[in-house]
Amino acid sequence: MKLFQRLLVAPAALGLMVPMAANASEQINDFNSNVDSIEQSVDSLEAGVFSNQQTKLSGSTVFNVGGVDGGSGSDKSTDDEAVVFNYDTIINLDSSFSGSDLLRTTLRASNFSADAPFGNNVAAQERGFTGSGDNVVVDRAFYQFPIGEDFTATFGAKVRQDDILGVWPSDYPSDSILDVLTYAGANKAYPLTVGAGVGISYLSDSGRWSATALAISEEGDQVDEGIWKENADDVLTTQVAYLGDRWRIALANTVADDGQNWGEGSSNDQYNAWGLSGVYQIDAGRRPTDDITLIPSSISGGIGWSNVIDEDDSRDIEDSRTYSLGVVWTDAFSEGNDFGIAWGTAEDQINDGGYDDPHAWEIYYAMGINDNITVTPAFFQVQKDSEDDLNGVVVKTTFTF
Repeated sequence: MKLFQRLLVAPAALGLMVPMAANASEQINDFNSNVDSIEQSVDSLEAGVFSNQQTKLSGSTVFNVGGVDGGSGSDKSTDDEAVVFNYDTIINLDSSFSGSDLLRTTLRASNFSADAPFGNNVAAQERGFTGSGDNVVVDRAFYQFPIGEDFTATFGAKVRQDDILGVWPSDYPSDSILDVLTYAGANKAYPLTVGAGVGISYLSDSGRWSATALAISEEGDQVDEGIWKENADDVLTTQVAYLGDRWRIALANTVADDGQNWGEGSSNDQYNAWGLSGVYQIDAGRRPTDDITLIPSSISGGIGWSNVIDEDDSRDIEDSRTYSLGVVWTDAFSEGNDFGIAWGTAEDQINDGGYDDPHAWEIYYAMGINDNITVTPAFFQVQKDSEDDLNGVVVKTTFTF
């Protein structure tokens, strides 16, 4: 019994001890009975108040050793071929007050460069590594709760687009490398914007249909820009998806205003984008054991279109497209290991004559050392405009806890 429970029991115990002279044995029995009874109004009260409140801590640390060949720029004037060793640590604090809601606070620290971890091209940016200069920062702060049986609401001062979306239409990445290949092929429709946001998602009773509407303002914490002001960067996304037994497909639309009145801006960051993405999962239970490393576990693909408000060829402000294809084999060659390969656009592609349409591809093998440690060697290549291909090698070690 806890200290405060004993404090509650003590007055009752003292009251019982007064008449002990009459019959010591009887009073002792009554005393024990009453103590047990009081300990049980207290336990019940505590259970009723606190049973649904809990906080769980989880996280990961990534050690990343890698490098790329070649210098920055077409003249190779900068030598960026050094091998670098970086880390990225994420700690999630997930709290629930009713058993069905979620308050998430994510702390993050990293020494990656925000744009290019290898000091080279932005297209070589690795997945999810944003860089914090070794400082611990709040990476997420949002609250999510159900409304009835079919709806889920989310709001927060720091929430990312996919935290709100009802469906993520891709199984890739599993343990991928290049950031540019992680947007379900529709980079502008799924920009993964982080900021002050709110949204609501719907899942039908059958579990087949999903719909989401959300709004995120990147500078929601800044008094000179704020939420929904004319000079604030705002993103609006709607998504509708269908979920089959082994596949799901989603259509998304995103409108971004680039901190300007809609229709008055002239940049590639003020756009109306569409994305059609999906994934098909092969039923491992129906595959012959001998073929388990030959037939992939999932195939993910997507394509996106982005329309700017005012095209301007002289300023490279134009409509664009993106696409990607990713394939994953689980338990490849050995149980607990995953193999993956992906190919897609290295940047937004346009229809201008002479445009090189750069692409990127990667291949990785994630080896599960145990339930908490994974070692992933990988190779990637980025085909750059009017330059030699950019080749990179990475060994990533992920610790989860």
